[in-house]
Amino acid sequence: EYRWFLFRAAPLIDQRGNIVKWYGTNTDIDDRKRAEEALRRSKAYLEHAQKLSHTGSVGFRVSDGQIFWSEETARIYGYDPTIPPTMEMVLQRVHPDDVARLREVFLQAAAGGASFDFEHRLLMPDGSIKYIANFARSVKDEAGQEEVIGAITDITERKQAAEALSASEHLARGQLEALTNTLGALARETDPDKILEHVVCMIVRRLGAHSIGVWALNETTGRVELLGTSEGERLLLTREESEAAPPVMIYQREHPVWSEFFRSGSYCVQSAIAEGGSKVRILDSPETSWHDWLGDVGDNPNVPLLFNRLAATGVSAALSVPMFVAGKVTG
Repeated sequence: EYRWFLFRAAPLIDQRGNIVKWYGTNTDIDDRKRAEEALRRSKAYLEHAQKLSHTGSVGFRVSDGQIFWSEETARIYGYDPTIPPTMEMVLQRVHPDDVARLREVFLQAAAGGASFDFEHRLLMPDGSIKYIANFARSVKDEAGQEEVIGAITDITERKQAAEALSASEHLARGQLEALTNTLGALARETDPDKILEHVVCMIVRRLGAHSIGVWALNETTGRVELLGTSEGERLLLTREESEAAPPVMIYQREHPVWSEFFRSGSYCVQSAIAEGGSKVRILDSPETSWHDWLGDVGDNPNVPLLFNRLAATGVSAALSVPMFVAGKVTG
C-alpha cells in the first residue's frame, strides 16, 4: 500500500555559508491527493456531460456584476473559454429584440429574486440564431452577498424541430383542406375551368397571397405562356381577354434561371416588382445570381404591363412554384 507524502526542507547555514544541518517536515497528503483526483475526475465528467447536453453553468455576483461561466457556456456564446466573461460580452451576443428582457432579469436578480426560468435568443456573428433556455436561482454567499447561479442550455435543435413539426402540421391541414375543397368542386362542377378556379382560389386563400398566375410550358416553342390569373374569387383565363393581344410569355430555353427551374423543379423568387422591375433567382441555390426577367421577354409588351399592374397594387415579390405532371415540370 502506497501513500502520498509532501517533503519540505530548509538548510541551517553558518556565517561561512556552510550547511550545518537541515530542518524539515514530512506531511501525509494522501487524503488531499485523493480528493484532488476525485475533483479532477468530477470536473472532467461535468465538462463531458455539459458538452453532450449542450448545457453550461453560469454565475453572476450582484454586488460587482462579475460573471463566471463554464467552458461549455463560453462555447455556446461563441467565445474563447480562456477569456474572462463580462456583461458586455453577454449582451453583445443577445438578440436585439431580447436585450430588454435579459436586463429585466438582471434587475430582478439584483433585487433578490428567488428563481428564474426563461428563454432568449442569441444572434451569432455569422447571422445565425441560437435559442437558449436559462434556469437560475438567487442565493447568498458566506458573506451574505447576493449571487445568481444557474445553467443555460442550447435548445436550438429542439426549437427548429418544433418549428418543422408545426410547419408540417400546417402543411398537412392545408393539403387536407385543398383535397376537401377540390373533391367538393368535382362533385358540384362539370366545367373543368370552374374546377381549376376553385383550386387556384383556394391556394390564394391558404397562402394569403395577392394573386396567382398559372403558366404552362409550350414544348414546341420552349416558351412559358400565361394561362390565367386569379385575384379574389375568380380565375381569369387569357383566352377570355382580347384575342388580338399577344400571349404573355417568357423564353424558357434562353433564360438561365427559368431553364434551371424547369430542369430541377426548384422554387424561384422574383423581387423588385414594386420598383418597376423584376429580378429572378433560384431559391435553394445560393450560387445562382439574380437575373433580369424583363430583359428576357423580347418585344412582348404584356409582361411589363403585368408587373406594372402588380406594382400598382403594392405587390413587391412573387414566388414561383413548379407544377408537376407525371413527374415532369410543366408550368
